[in-house]
Amino acid sequence: MADATAWIVVGLESGGFGSDHFDPTHLLVLSENDRASWRLFGLAQVRTEDGTLWVPSSPDAFVHDAMLMIAIHIVKDEKLIEAASRVIPDITAGEWT
Repeated sequence: MADATAWIVVGLESGGFGSDHFDPTHLLVLSENDRASWRLFGLAQVRTEDGTLWVPSSPDAFVHDAMLMIAIHIVKDEKLIEAASRVIPDITAGEWT
């Protein structure tokens, strides 16, 4: 795996309201080497090059693209997927560049 600029750990709160326990399920890694890209891994995939790859739409949209990636590939928000698919037909594919 290339050098990482940023990491976002995604998961669920495990415990009751106000609990400080966190159960991570996915890892989103931003790499800015030759070409900036986000790569989404389920935690079982972290040691491989598998995962879902997105190239951010612009340098100003890195965080927005990461949140969209989480909503589509982890939360699987059907309304958001439907709306995004009108703009980018293969938005749920494993790679989006």
